[in-house]
Amino acid sequence: MIIKHSGIEPKIDPSSYIAPTAVVIGNVSIGAGAKVMFGAVINSEGSRVTIGEGTIISENAVIRATADGNKEHFVAIGESVFIGPHATILGGVLEPCCYIATGATILHGAKVSSGSVVAVGALVHANAVVPKDFFVPPYSTALSTKCSMTSRR
Repeated sequence: MIIKHSGIEPKIDPSSYIAPTAVVIGNVSIGAGAKVMFGAVINSEGSRVTIGEGTIISENAVIRATADGNKEHFVAIGESVFIGPHATILGGVLEPCCYIATGATILHGAKVSSGSVVAVGALVHANAVVPKDFFVPPYSTALSTKCSMTSRR
């Protein structure tokens, strides 16, 4: 379902695939060959979402850009990114060729650099920076700009 919000309709490249039960709302731009699978929700709310060419958003993933007063928490997803089922992206930047596994969460202002992997159930905390080609282990938390790890169990 494609929904106009605040007078802005999503821009979806004709070569991309949006599953019939996916929902794309507002100021969203989806690049060529991208796939948004069943049950996924992409909502620009008070900001904007860009999704790069060849990116896959898996089943029941939630991608949400918001705003806090005048501060926008946009989502920018690069080319060839994989976002697993039930993953949540709440603002932030995912550079090209990242892998975000099932149930992972990325919070406002975080950056996941190219080639990095955020494993099953891991959390990238607000404003954290995951370095290039870094592996965030399952059920751990990436904190601060040095990407310290702590267990969530």
